Amino acid sequence: KIEVRYEDLTVDAYVHVGSRALPTIPNFICNMTEAFLRHLRIYRGGRMKLPILDNINGIIRPSRMTLLLGPPSSGKTTLLLALAGRLGPGLKV
Repeated sequence: KIEVRYEDLTVDAYVHVGSRALPTIPNFICNMTEAFLRHLRIYRGGRMKLPILDNINGIIRPSRMTLLLGPPSSGKTTLLLALAGRLGPGLKV
């Protein structure tokens, strides 16, 4: 049996905020051009660091059912992916 403990778990993402976050064709073109230039290390980018999970602690005990509740976009899936070690490349632990 395995017990999972996590302490001070923080996950950050770099995101566009404001009008650049809206899914429009001009924003898509700007975002793709910016991503290409960042990949070539020509342009650093104008994104902000946004904490998705901020210093959370917890224990998941064996032989127990655990229910994870929260409002939409509160980080439930991010928490589960972080515990499984399967976060995407855009997220930083």
